Amino acid sequence: MKPEFRTSKQLVQILETTINGNWTTAAEYAVEYGFFANDLVLGWEELKLQGDDPENYLNPGDLCVLAEMATNIRRDNEHS
Repeated sequence: MKPEFRTSKQLVQILETTINGNWTTAAEYAVEYGFFANDLVLGWEELKLQGDDPENYLNPGDLCVLAEMATNIRRDNEHS
């Protein structure tokens, strides 16, 4: 079975992990699931369109921090 990447369920897991304060784990999930900055923003905006307001618990700045953390993990993985 082919692994799934960038699903809504995975995005919610990343966001909930961030909300719970586990930023490093959330960034690791973003790397594992193949989420990049644009995927996080698009998913966040899609949640808003569905009636869930992610701004109640995360803001765009949080997504930037999360995306940067994931980028740093990817970079470190490339050099190890």
